Amino acid sequence: MENLEIERKFLLYPCSIKSFLQQSSYEYSVVDIEQFYILENSQFVRYRKIGENFIKTLKKGEGVVRQEYEEIISKEIYLEALRKKEGNIIKKKRYSVWIDNKKFEFDAFKDYLKGLNFLEIEFNSLEEALSFTLPQEIEKIVIDDVSTLSNFKNKSLALSSLIPTINSPCTNRKIHPFCDIKDILRVLIFSWVEKIELYRKKILQDSKDEEDLHQFRVVLRKIRAILKLFSFAFKDEFVIPLEKKLSQIMKVSNKARDIDVYLAKLPLYQQSLPISLQKSLIILQEYLKKEQIKAKIELQEFLKDAFYCHTMQELKEFAQNKSSFAFKDGFSKPIIIEAKELLISHFQKFVNNAKKLEQKSPSKKYHKVRIKAKELRYSLDFFSKVLDNKSYQKVENRLRKIQNILGDFHDLSVEQKQLEEFLHIEMLHNKKLKKALHFLIKNMKKEQKQKKKKFHKLFKRFKKSKKNLHKAICRY
Repeated sequence: MENLEIERKFLLYPCSIKSFLQQSSYEYSVVDIEQFYILENSQFVRYRKIGENFIKTLKKGEGVVRQEYEEIISKEIYLEALRKKEGNIIKKKRYSVWIDNKKFEFDAFKDYLKGLNFLEIEFNSLEEALSFTLPQEIEKIVIDDVSTLSNFKNKSLALSSLIPTINSPCTNRKIHPFCDIKDILRVLIFSWVEKIELYRKKILQDSKDEEDLHQFRVVLRKIRAILKLFSFAFKDEFVIPLEKKLSQIMKVSNKARDIDVYLAKLPLYQQSLPISLQKSLIILQEYLKKEQIKAKIELQEFLKDAFYCHTMQELKEFAQNKSSFAFKDGFSKPIIIEAKELLISHFQKFVNNAKKLEQKSPSKKYHKVRIKAKELRYSLDFFSKVLDNKSYQKVENRLRKIQNILGDFHDLSVEQKQLEEFLHIEMLHNKKLKKALHFLIKNMKKEQKQKKKKFHKLFKRFKKSKKNLHKAICRY
């Protein structure tokens, strides 16, 4: 039987169609579909199983309007054709909904296409198809109209082994949810390398602003976090040596940054001391200022060194190279699909680790949870451009508070250790200073207990954020 197919196809967010329809109170019917393609007389023919029915279809034309030749076949003919298939078998669930006397067909794909969802609607005329507007409730879950994009046709999906991406210009400010994640990684790392270079120049120009070194390290941490987050996508020979080099750069900058922090905190230390011990910190201040000059010179020399320059050049080449030399063969995935998988996984890992913490748990365990919080925060930051902003902000705000508390707790651990080391430096041997340092260490231990209590209070609320995270990805 010959038909004229006038159809529009919409790309949806990678979430449960069934849950969306149920939450939106739509009545629907559902059927399992299996289909594949074979070449007959130089044309691709579709063979489809819908429930217990078998159909052979030939389509001609491109875009919204196509000719369709369809016939019912037997199971035996279907199985015979299956032996000659080209590419993969496509499996999906089709949810059919009637809205305003029009049939809406939602397809949720399985297996290697899991996460790919479409909405298809047929029309009586081209004019009707082009003038059609989606109901507001359904429009929320629609990413794009892909009616004219050949790589989103079922035939292309069967012949490929990857979820298709959209060749849309991806910039640091504008990211299409179906942009290839490889392109996003290159764009962001390029922008981060430029920021690092900006802060490097300021440090070399002997900037007095301590924030320059801090921001230099923040951007460097972002690059390391993203390389770790997507380590599964990179070739080992690229990512492992690069991570070691970036780690070395962080280590060299540690000393200068730590001294900056201690000098900035000295007034707070001083205020917390009894009046009789406050002046003793002047000895420590003078020592740190001398060490600050040495550390800054060491850092400046390192930032001019060939090792540092080659590492940054390697990152630039990665960001500008379109050949994907750094990625594993065949790696390609839309950013929103990866967001759904990684964000929910990192959220659960953080929650599971945090649940094990008790007030008496050692600092090492709190530090481990802090690392998980950082991984989740960097993941959220990376995917933020393709998330629903309102829902994203709720999760991010709660997580930032937890991360700040865990960061403060960790800083107190590091500071205690450093103050204990100061006690053994000969230049700092002074009775009052030693007494002051012991007093500060004792206070820090008390403060850590308060930080633990605050963490558990914040975490209790944060556990409920999974719904917000789901909504940030799915829009419902």
